[in-house]
Amino acid sequence: KLKKVIALFQEFITNKDGTDKQDCEVNSTKRWLDTFDILKFLKKKYKIIILGDDLYSRYPMIQKIIDKGHSFILVCKTTSHKALYRTVETYKQTKSVKTFTTTRIHNGKKQTLTYSWINEILLNGNKEDNIEVNWCELIIVNSDGKRTNTFSFVTDLKITQNNIEEIIEAGRTRWKIENENNNTLKTKGYNLEHNFGHGDKYLSQTLCSLNILTYLFHTIQEFVDEQYIYLRSLAGTRMEFFEELRAVSTYIVFKNFESMLAWMIKSRQTKKNIDITPY
Repeated sequence: KLKKVIALFQEFITNKDGTDKQDCEVNSTKRWLDTFDILKFLKKKYKIIILGDDLYSRYPMIQKIIDKGHSFILVCKTTSHKALYRTVETYKQTKSVKTFTTTRIHNGKKQTLTYSWINEILLNGNKEDNIEVNWCELIIVNSDGKRTNTFSFVTDLKITQNNIEEIIEAGRTRWKIENENNNTLKTKGYNLEHNFGHGDKYLSQTLCSLNILTYLFHTIQEFVDEQYIYLRSLAGTRMEFFEELRAVSTYIVFKNFESMLAWMIKSRQTKKNIDITPY
């Protein structure tokens, strides 16, 4: 399984001309679904599944995703979906909820995992703006009987005992977007959070886009560029690697990026002064 997040084309949260209502994350996501044409290409070969937190598991967003021909796995909390969970509770009382339990060793301790699911349940009770979804839940209990985590999702994917673990795992991996994409851009040398509050119109968006594009190139290099992969393994953290690149490129002019990487690898291997003439 891949352990990296690839940054796709972004959609900015910003008010458009002629719009008085404050823009929001949901509206920007709808625009992204309308404009990101590469999804049409990917859909020919891959199943596209949209992941999202509880903010997205509402009728308008779900209908938008379906209208675009995609699937979804969205967080569904009890506090914001009271009608759905009243129905879930009715199913539980009548023992109509499908369930199975398994165990695992996590950090040296035994855990009990209970999976539950219901197919074809109404999202909003009997309200007009309604849609059928499939609901699932994972409850994790530690060895002393204490519940440690509960994860709940709605999806359009038909749930069975054969795929319930995979569906919930996919829903939970949404955190990798936050941790390995957004958090990396903020804290691992890209400084995205601090540098782009400038400009009266499009400057901040342009700088932000260039930053995300740079991160995309770096991620792709970590998949396919053997020099880059090897040097990153030697350089320690991402920020330490960037500092080395900054220092080297300040004092030496190279013909291209590949030449610079080759010089840095050679200098590390020999730990001697390297003739920079060919570079």
